Amino acid sequence: MKTLHTTSTREQQAWSEVGRTEVRPRTAAVFACLFLASLVVVGTAQMLDPDTRRSFGALRPALRSADASPGIHASWARAVAANDRLLEALDETETALEDASPLRALVRPAIGRALVRWGGVGNRRVVLGTDGWLAYRPGALYVVGKPFLDPAVLARRRAATPSWRCASEPDPRPAMLQLKRQLAARGIRLVVMPVPTKPMLYPASVGAGHSREPVLPERLANPSFDQLRNELEAAGIEVFDPLPALAAARAVGEEVFLRTDSHWSPHGVRAVSRALAARLEARGQDLGPARRWRREAQMQSGPGDLARMLEPASTARETVSLERVVGPDGMPWQPDAQARVLLLGDSFTNVFSDPSLGWGSAGGLAAQLAAELGRGIDRIAVNAGGASGARHRLAAALGRGPRLAGKTVVVWQFAVRELSSGDWPRIALPAPVGP
Repeated sequence: MKTLHTTSTREQQAWSEVGRTEVRPRTAAVFACLFLASLVVVGTAQMLDPDTRRSFGALRPALRSADASPGIHASWARAVAANDRLLEALDETETALEDASPLRALVRPAIGRALVRWGGVGNRRVVLGTDGWLAYRPGALYVVGKPFLDPAVLARRRAATPSWRCASEPDPRPAMLQLKRQLAARGIRLVVMPVPTKPMLYPASVGAGHSREPVLPERLANPSFDQLRNELEAAGIEVFDPLPALAAARAVGEEVFLRTDSHWSPHGVRAVSRALAARLEARGQDLGPARRWRREAQMQSGPGDLARMLEPASTARETVSLERVVGPDGMPWQPDAQARVLLLGDSFTNVFSDPSLGWGSAGGLAAQLAAELGRGIDRIAVNAGGASGARHRLAAALGRGPRLAGKTVVVWQFAVRELSSGDWPRIALPAPVGP
């Protein structure tokens, strides 16, 4: 009788090797005991910690709520709601246990040090590059990841949202079109400004090549970016891409990103503010009354946010020459609520203006744009605000008063990595008040 299916030689070899793998009973017993002992020792040590007991205590209200929900067997919606509350409490408890774990505090720095020193890797937030460069991992993933507008990618990101949280919106287009309509109803021009991620200009920040290697602006980008830009411009939304300005500044020897920080450098801010000012002036709009500003050089030194994210934190420091913007009276630049131009942004807008970021004050994007335009600039920027923080803050401000009164331009700055990893909810702004 003929054999209808023959196993390949490689498959036969694999099965023979797996089938002949031998583990002595004593060896198996030793490893099983070590595994069980690690579970018992770690669990016992964790339960002896007061913070751990408090974390578990926080679960009790959720358990009581789930158990006491009225009509839980008669109402599927109530059962699902109770289950979501319990899942949320479990998730928060797990996070609290991780943060408060004494064993984690003892072991993790040593493991992190070994991974950095001998493994040449960072952690879940930081990528180690060459020549002392560090990169923010979500920014690197934006470059090498799949097209962020691919329908399968969008569906997968929507499905990944836990059931107890508000549904996320990974597609940036509806939010951008909504803001464009909201501003157009007030006669305001919208300019969206996606700030490039560091690996797009410095492959060395993710360990790819040398930092002096020339990089073309088109070399590294997510495949969906051009599609997004084309769709937005077709819908009447102006897109200002800072990448060419940053690439041109880098081509003449300026470092446009900080080595140990996720943000751009003072050179990068200056180059982008110059190009953005030229774009805003090209339309001949009323950008407000002229004001005089001057710049003062100031040296600023410190570790970047990426160096601090490493565990244990890196001691690497860098020094930059900051250009603070001051008025004729010597007072540092401040946002002007009466200005014609409003800048919505995140920490890329605030860096060099918000002292909490560690790089000085009065030298950030809004201040440099004011100096380039010779005008006042209004600013709403939220550190770690992602794609929605500044818009939420704008909506709250409009609820208190006419924050957009007299505005002719709104520049919406966000980190380009948010296109592939951020949440883009639509946010209702209060309707404009008629004359």
